[in-house]
Amino acid sequence: MTRPLPDNWDELRRKVYSRDNYTCKNCGGKGGPHGNTELHAHHITPRSKGGSDDMNNLVTLCDKCHNKQHAHDIKGSDPTAKSNNSSPKTGLIAISISILCGATALLFPNLIFNIFGSILGFIMFPIAIIVSFITGVYGVTALLTSL
Repeated sequence: MTRPLPDNWDELRRKVYSRDNYTCKNCGGKGGPHGNTELHAHHITPRSKGGSDDMNNLVTLCDKCHNKQHAHDIKGSDPTAKSNNSSPKTGLIAISISILCGATALLFPNLIFNIFGSILGFIMFPIAIIVSFITGVYGVTALLTSL
């Protein structure tokens, strides 16, 4: 088990980013105030092999280069890294659910009333519209942030 990150990790990684001009030292991707690339502070000598948290053992890498360096997804190991769990597939699924809910509610309102009864149907109809709107917004957001 790797020891926990130091209490000043957030400050330390920001100093590394600043020292490296918010640039991935592997591919040259720019982050922070210079671009949109997600940056990570990478230990040159791994902590699991006795590497220190000193600035001379840290280098700025983008998330893609950091994952390649470790040959696996490291997002979960850096609690200060931004999480981007969305993928184009997530967005498309949410948009599909949105269309299905909205289309069912708008095109087949009698179906909702037949399934749920007249009183419950009056409650389910607006719920279907609201679910359609929320999943549509989520789907578009997930799709755009994954690009």
